[in-house]
Amino acid sequence: MDLLTATSSVWSANATATEFVPEPNLWVKLRDSLSPYSFDEALLLCQEANELWIAWVPDFGEVVLERHQFYRLTKI
Repeated sequence: MDLLTATSSVWSANATATEFVPEPNLWVKLRDSLSPYSFDEALLLCQEANELWIAWVPDFGEVVLERHQFYRLTKI
């Protein structure tokens, strides 16, 4: 078993029902701002591929995001 397979197995074993699952029409937080003038949040529009999402970012426009570029937006 190589490291990638072992890591995937451990991650799968630790996944829970509360794990964040992206879906269309969901606001997410961007890990890094796309420009100095754009928001750091995005609205997911649709999934393009396994780890790719088309999203809309205020003051930036439409963008393709990789899954690692965003996370669940939590409001206080």
